[in-house]
Parts: sequence; C-alpha cells; structure tokens
Amino acid sequence: MDTLAETVKKTPTSPGVYIFRNANHEVLYVGKAIHLRRRVKQYFEKKKDVSPKISLLVPQIAHLETIQAISEFDALILEAKLIRQYQPKFNSIAKDDKSPLYIALSKENLARVSFVRKSDIQSQSVHNRDVFGPFPSKKVAQSLLKKIRRSIPFCMQKQRNGKPCFYAHIGLCQPCPSEIHALPLKQQKTETRIYQNHIRQLRLVLSGNSIKLRNTFLTRMNELAQQERFEEASIVREQIQSLNRLHTIHFDPMQYINQDAIMIHDLLDERTVLTELLQPWFPQLKLLSRIECFDISHTYGTFPVASMVVLHDGIPQTGEYRRFAIKTVHAIDDARMMAEVVTRRMKHSEWKYPDLIVVDGGKQQVKTIFSLPSIQEKHIPVIGLAKRREQIILYDTYAFHTITLPLANKALHIIERIRDEAHRFAITYHKNRRKKAFLP
Repeated sequence: MDTLAETVKKTPTSPGVYIFRNANHEVLYVGKAIHLRRRVKQYFEKKKDVSPKISLLVPQIAHLETIQAISEFDALILEAKLIRQYQPKFNSIAKDDKSPLYIALSKENLARVSFVRKSDIQSQSVHNRDVFGPFPSKKVAQSLLKKIRRSIPFCMQKQRNGKPCFYAHIGLCQPCPSEIHALPLKQQKTETRIYQNHIRQLRLVLSGNSIKLRNTFLTRMNELAQQERFEEASIVREQIQSLNRLHTIHFDPMQYINQDAIMIHDLLDERTVLTELLQPWFPQLKLLSRIECFDISHTYGTFPVASMVVLHDGIPQTGEYRRFAIKTVHAIDDARMMAEVVTRRMKHSEWKYPDLIVVDGGKQQVKTIFSLPSIQEKHIPVIGLAKRREQIILYDTYAFHTITLPLANKALHIIERIRDEAHRFAITYHKNRRKKAFLP
C-alpha cells in the first residue's frame, strides 16, 4: 500500500474532490480543486504563515482519497454533497467564523430562492424549504446561481408587489412571481405552472441530476422542431447550450462516487463515437486517447494570446494546459496566429503528441493547421468546430467536409467540452495580460 506521500505524488491533475481521513479512516476534511495534485500538495508544504486550521488538520491526515470530476461545477456540487454526508469537523471551521451557507428553495406556490446559514436552518422549521449545500462562501453560492440562471430563470426578489424584478427586465426571471400576483386569475394559473416548472429544473441541477434535465430539454426541443415551432425550439436549444457551458459534461456528479464505471463507460463512449465518425477521412485513427484544442483570444488584434488544453481519455489534464503570447503576427488574423502557436507547440517533442487536434474555428483555421509541415509529418488529424451552428469542419487535402450532428450526439459533446475549456483558458489569459498593461 502506498504511503501518504506517495499517494500525494500520484494525485491526478484533473478537477475533482479530495478527502482527508485520519488513522481510523474518519473523514476530517472534504475540499474541491481545479487541479487536484497542486491543491493537495499545498497542505504539506512547509510554510511560515500557516492558518490555525491547517496546522491542526495536517498532523491528523493519514489517508487521502480523490474523486476526479470533469468540471469545476461538478466538483463544487459533489463537494457540497460529501460535506453534508460526512459533516467533517474541519469543514465546519469557517474562515469568517460564520456557519456554512446553503441555497434554499421555499415550498410555497411560487418558490423563493434565497441563501441561509446553518444556524438559520437549525433555528427555524425546515419543512417549508429545500436546502442545498453547504457551500464554502456566499461568493461561491452566488456565482453558482448566476451561472445556472442563464439556462433556468428563477426569482430571488424578497418583496412581491406586482412590479417585475430587475432580472425580469433582462430575461433571467420569466415569468416573474411578483408580476404573476397582479395578473387575472386564469393567466395567473398558466404563468404559475411555468414558474413551478423552472423551480423543478433548478432543484434537479442543485441535486446533481442535470443529466435528467438535459434529456428533458432535448426531448422538448425535438418535439418543437417536429411541430415546426422553430423559434421556440431555438430558445430551448439556447437553454441546452447554457447547461452545457455550465457543466462542460453531462453527468450526474453523484456517479463519480457511486458508479465510477458509468462515468468511465460514458467517456469511452464519447471517444468511440468520435473516432468512428472521423475514420472515413482519417483511416489511421485509432481510439482517441489524447486530444488537444487551441483557441485564440484578442481585442481587435491587441494583446493576442492562445491556449492549448488537453483531454486524456476524456478527462481534462490541467497540469498540461499551456498558454502562449502571440509573437510574430501583428494583424487581426486568427488563422496565422493559430499556425504560429501550433508550430511552437510541435517543437516540444517532450510533450506527448496528440491523437487529434481541435481548433476553435472554421475552414480557414482548419486548412492552415492541417497544412503545417509538422502536422503533415506526424499525420495528426485536425478538425474545427464552427460556432455558428456547432458544425464539425475537416479537410483531407482535397476538399472540406462539414458534419452537422444532433445536439444529443456523444461526439459533439466531447468536442464542445474541449472547445469551451480552451476558450475559457484563452480569454482568462487575455484578460490578465490586458489588465497588467493598464496597471501603473
């Protein structure tokens, strides 16, 4: 059996949750991380300024467990569930001496969404509300709800006086419960049913059952499309895309604990479907293990940067992500910028070469990268994902090919996931460079 130090060294670099246990295997602390190994190692580094909480915790750690997740969102929901399950004593020691924070949904006809502390729950009856959490801070909980709201409208307004809340004006609270109160009775019933459906959807996401919600959205979108109600279908499609961006993968986070085999099978399924999809054009392609994706970010050509993100067997390898400042291209030309970055990447023979390269872009970017001598020499397949219709673009020396897949297709899931992650990583680096340039 590995020692604790050996286990720490072998900790994966993906997002996920870590669990510290004592010698009796009792859970001491549950935490989440975007990069598990980096976060866990920080606990055991010798530092002068160590918080009292860490100085008490570390000597008691005898065992480490990690559960890999696909996204930070999944890790956050999973962390909250595990904390609630185990109630570790070191998670209850909050930095600001406040009790843990929960998201509460009231059980009234038009449910209210609010934040509550554990002390509030203990001092009041919980029969009239559902609570989700705990979350490490109000900032984290607010950020979570802000992201969810892009696909599921809901209301947090305290006073309902017949006037729409602020979020109703920007389409994030529709229908607004405050407005519903002022409607004629018949219309009230219709709008109330719509709002209650939104609350049911919110409960599913906060419970870690978003796969069920996504399947409901997909069924609804297909029904509307068959009825040629294309405008309504496009609205549901936007909800699905928002949910995709929120999760970056479509799993119930509890599967990470209870059914690891299901997660592994689904990831394998995605890679298998994508491999089979591309093999007619790239016959040499075997089951995809390493996929790299590149994205460019700039503001009208200023502070241009690029990102490279990596999936290994479908799981993000954040320790292998790379960022590049564009050095040779001084015009607004994303294809040439992409070519510079991929050329620089291919010079790093110490990095394992990818089985597939994905670029965020269309025909110009794909042909430019496909034609690079270093790519031709290694026979690495290159595909692009065009944003407008989420179409897969590929080039096989003679002609372009465009593949349009149903939203439920597993091949599209994995490509969207790595594209969105590359975009996030690139835009974060671009913002940091821009911010530094304006600092005195």
